[in-house]
Amino acid sequence: MASRLGSDIPFFINGGIQLCFGRGEILEKLESNFEYGVLLLKNPNVSVSTADTYKKYSNRFCDRYLSNKEMIDKIRKNLRENGLKKLNFNNQNITLKNDLQLVVENENASVKQALYLLSNLKNCLTFSMSGSGPTCFALFKDFETAKNELKENYKLFKDNGYDSWVCTLLEKGITFI
Repeated sequence: MASRLGSDIPFFINGGIQLCFGRGEILEKLESNFEYGVLLLKNPNVSVSTADTYKKYSNRFCDRYLSNKEMIDKIRKNLRENGLKKLNFNNQNITLKNDLQLVVENENASVKQALYLLSNLKNCLTFSMSGSGPTCFALFKDFETAKNELKENYKLFKDNGYDSWVCTLLEKGITFI
């Protein structure tokens, strides 16, 4: 039922760190003992149409879609074996990939600027656009580090039109009462 409400819904119900496949509704939980801190930036005056973003992405990159089941299974296996489990986050920058960023970053000055600002944070492990945008985030080794970066850069973010906040990743998803 959750996936019929939206592709992201199962993710929020399960919570934690997950590999997402399909439209995002096929999930595999990853065990992690990291206590990441996340700093988010969003210009409240900017929005991005998810439907338009997916359409533009599809039009530009449709020929690169994986349709071969064996190739898809190989990529999933590689993610399982070499995903976050094997990373050492001690002062190591990592690369996250958001395919939709290929479309949005070039068309949206707010996203481009947010990514630039996040790329210059000294303790940032990685940064990316979230979903189809326009919110962008930076990942830190823990909540306190993220909070300190926000404190040091709050005025810069505000002066450039961004709301900014810090959160941590939760091991559990939402709870129904």
